[in-house]
Amino acid sequence: MISSMIATKKFKVFYFFSLALIFAFTIVTVIPSYFYYFFLVSSVFFGYLFLSLRGEKVDRKLVLFLFFFLAPSALGLVGYIPGFVFESDVFDYERLNPFGRLLNLIVLALFILTLHVCRKKSQVLDAFAWYKLGVFILLTTGLWQVVSVYTEIIPFPFETRSHLHSVGEAKLGFDTRITGIAQEPSYFTMFSIDFFALSLLLNVGIKRVFYIFFALFLLIMSLSPSGYIVFALAFAGACLFTFLKFTRANSVVTSNHLLVVLAFVVGLAAVGFALLEYGFIDYIFVRIFDPSVFESPRVYMSYMPFVWMWDSNFFSFLFGHGMKSYSIIGTAFSVPSGEPVHATSNNIYVDVFWESGAVGLALLLAFFSYVLFMILKSGYSKYQVFIALFVLFDLMFSGFFRADFASLRYFILIYLSFILTRYNVFPEEGARV
Repeated sequence: MISSMIATKKFKVFYFFSLALIFAFTIVTVIPSYFYYFFLVSSVFFGYLFLSLRGEKVDRKLVLFLFFFLAPSALGLVGYIPGFVFESDVFDYERLNPFGRLLNLIVLALFILTLHVCRKKSQVLDAFAWYKLGVFILLTTGLWQVVSVYTEIIPFPFETRSHLHSVGEAKLGFDTRITGIAQEPSYFTMFSIDFFALSLLLNVGIKRVFYIFFALFLLIMSLSPSGYIVFALAFAGACLFTFLKFTRANSVVTSNHLLVVLAFVVGLAAVGFALLEYGFIDYIFVRIFDPSVFESPRVYMSYMPFVWMWDSNFFSFLFGHGMKSYSIIGTAFSVPSGEPVHATSNNIYVDVFWESGAVGLALLLAFFSYVLFMILKSGYSKYQVFIALFVLFDLMFSGFFRADFASLRYFILIYLSFILTRYNVFPEEGARV
């Protein structure tokens, strides 16, 4: 019966994809992730049946693109063998179960491949609109929390890691960071940065301006140094490389350019004074520049694996200790407080280096370099190139604070990078500028 429904197009396969994309944010929230996993697996299953019955073929270029991205993880399967043989007396490999990670990566890759074929060819950005809708729901809960914290009009009933920490002796006029229903600010801010990029891509006019300020406002209110750093570096990197790509020797700086720069500086100064007045700057300064920050478990878990790797065998240094092996590093090492090292460093580069070795880390950096090369090589508009660069740097720099490379969020941004380097999404140049 299901086969006949799909064959006659009565069954809307894309609905499952759209629902999975909407629920993508729930994986890091107080909402149970059952719905997300149900729609994710269902979309892959029905998408596969749809492709089989229609005789559709997956995009070979997208297959190679995803394979390049997944190459470090695949290498982690190879690294499991020397890790188990030479390091099993150091780490408890009996606790290691890489199959969940492996299955998750396979399902996510199949989701993107089937989504790419099932979407309408004339609506290449549809998938990102559904993902943006889900992120908007999350950001709306952040606005709800802002209203609750600063006006106490509407109570915010959800318990998250919204408290301030690592402030030392700083005297601040607030005691809550905005998380929405996300479990902590570092989750929330990465989605707000994604929302900024998607608003540039999908919206025009006053709606785009509103969404951009909405995302930036909540990013600021999150009081997340990691979010500030990622956004600043992604924006600066996109501006720099866009400038380098499109600048010519005979370029002329017009009065309009100067007015835009002046408006940006004035706006930045106004925001800076407001943050200074309420003590936000003091908090961010303490969190980033206080020397005690370097004694935190998170920082310790980010740099010590590079030290511990020198005591490993030659094969593990090259190919890692195996997929998801960072989760058992705590069976041998502890943070300064005496607690076992956590299951992840929250840093994609550290996790990949430990699990897939120097070769795996080199492959990951090669993938990002390849995407950068493809963007700079493309002949699309300046606006599209800027968005593509921002998304790429968002992926790269958020990886220093979130090792979520096995999440749908990361895969949808990887897919967006592919789309922006392969399709002219703004055929009428300047239509959205």
